[in-house]
Amino acid sequence: MRDQKSNRSVLITGMGSLNSVSENVEGFRDALYNGRCGITKSSEENGQISFGAFIKELDFRGHIDRLDVSDELKKKAVSLGRRAPEGIKYSILTSLEAWAQAGMEEREIDNTRIGIILAGSNLSLNEQLRIASDFADQPEFISPSYAFRFMDTYHIGVISELLSVKGFGFSLGSASASGNSAIIQGYNLIKYGGCDVCLVLGAAADLSCIEKHAFANLGALGGKDASIPAGSVYRPFDKNHDGFIYGQGAGCIVLEASDTVEKADALAELAGGSIVLDGNHGPECDPDGEARAMRAAIETAGIEGEEIDYINAHGTGSPLGDESEVRAIREVFGRHAADIRINSTKSIIGHCLFSAGVCECISTVIQMRGGFVHPNINLNAPIDQGLDFVMGKSSEQRIMYALSNSFGFGGFNTSIVLKALEG
Repeated sequence: MRDQKSNRSVLITGMGSLNSVSENVEGFRDALYNGRCGITKSSEENGQISFGAFIKELDFRGHIDRLDVSDELKKKAVSLGRRAPEGIKYSILTSLEAWAQAGMEEREIDNTRIGIILAGSNLSLNEQLRIASDFADQPEFISPSYAFRFMDTYHIGVISELLSVKGFGFSLGSASASGNSAIIQGYNLIKYGGCDVCLVLGAAADLSCIEKHAFANLGALGGKDASIPAGSVYRPFDKNHDGFIYGQGAGCIVLEASDTVEKADALAELAGGSIVLDGNHGPECDPDGEARAMRAAIETAGIEGEEIDYINAHGTGSPLGDESEVRAIREVFGRHAADIRINSTKSIIGHCLFSAGVCECISTVIQMRGGFVHPNINLNAPIDQGLDFVMGKSSEQRIMYALSNSFGFGGFNTSIVLKALEG
């Protein structure tokens, strides 16, 4: 057992991204910098669901060929993904991109000290609805493999086989806070010696028409006026916000202990994080819980609130959610709140639900390393004129410490702190 008072720091050494604006991290950086929105009209025959940020039709084999991994690994990926649902293919692609960027194939690392944490729950609802329809017609023809493929942990099994990971693995559900929760658990396991490397996988939420209808009936979905141009419909922190826009997105980050990799080879440091509950089972948000999560994350990172330069906000575009987060930011940071640059990556890629925290962590690292902050799309009339929301276009910004928030139904509040690496 490793020393429980470990002085290890936790580094991000690889990232993989797939969403409505790009099929890799480099494309994501370009979309963020240029404020290119991935929201389009929905093709679904559903009057309540007019818009979404959807992953475009994907050439899986072509994408595999373009990745910087060995031919052997490409062959395994094609084999594992051949008959797999789209969500599994997305997990394969993002994991391989992150694995390649971290240079894992070229390094000798004990694979029993590598783990996988999957962010999200109920990931294959659309696939389950399709199978249910087939079952109603011909139950005898349901594939036996469905007995293990419908489970969320199928993602972990596929990725562990692909990358020969033989340490721990588990899935973690915290609604829209799942991504951050998984990142925080990976941080804790590495920090205190549970593993040396951890892949945190944010899988795409494959919602069926049932869940989409439920969100619409709840009043949580935005874009209620189908006549609005798709690129103008999502408005986090704007007075005309009316709810979130569903986004498809997958992401993977590789976390490593500082005693297994040189800092010069890392992308950023994961300095701390926190998960706190509101004591609430429903969709309501609570600025007190959000503030407690931010304070605790900053304390875990061992810094002062005045050192935070930038916040990647939860920013769902729902009126109550945006107003609650603004209140929490003002409560935590006081006068310093006006000096912090704030944006919502959801305005560009939609709300990716379970994977949102991972996708937004990747967005934060991209901006930190690129020295810029991306614009809040469609923010014309901010709900708080005293905060520094990034408006219009990207702008240069030195970011040493960043905070990324994710809050979820059921009273989940999470924040992580990212630190830039010197040099």
